[in-house]
Amino acid sequence: MTGLYRTALSAAVLLLCLGNGVPDKPPPPLELDAAAEELLANGEVHVTQEVWDTGGMTVGVIDVRATPEQTMAAVMDLPARVEDIGSLKSVDVYLQTASPERVGAEWLLTVFGTNIIFSVLYDVDREAGWCRYSMDKSRENGIESTEGSYQTYAHNGGTRLVYRGFSESGRYVPGFIKRWLAGSALVDQMQGMKRRAEESAGTP
Repeated sequence: MTGLYRTALSAAVLLLCLGNGVPDKPPPPLELDAAAEELLANGEVHVTQEVWDTGGMTVGVIDVRATPEQTMAAVMDLPARVEDIGSLKSVDVYLQTASPERVGAEWLLTVFGTNIIFSVLYDVDREAGWCRYSMDKSRENGIESTEGSYQTYAHNGGTRLVYRGFSESGRYVPGFIKRWLAGSALVDQMQGMKRRAEESAGTP
């Protein structure tokens, strides 16, 4: 977790995300402080996080030397996430439509010897640089709920990728597990997306 930068998520952002859910359209670009911008300039992930007994809210940001389109393509390379994150064991893409673009994926996650299966629906607007996701309630899931978004927009000649996620297990989860899932696992995921997008762009 070298370079992982954590701060408390502001009450205003938390209230917005939990009170209104994930918006239909991408929100304005984030405004970050100088310390966060320095971290991003060094190619690392800036993470803010708020956790409670049964869930948590996380925002992750990384700068990518590729176009927003290339970056969103890397975001939607779901099988590659299994290689990026050791706790993810498999993904089964059971739904894929083109217009509008919607993907359904069943994930197998193993955390400290416990297998958790859950299904997620991704609604993608590549032109807007926006992907919303939420749990597929029509299928059996091992967690109570999860929802969030991935956003890509042009920034400093490349792309800024912003992840926002909210999860609720429905039961008590030890804090160190929540911090790990929303910390190192998220960092590994976003670094993998950055690497694949930059490889696609031919960025040295």
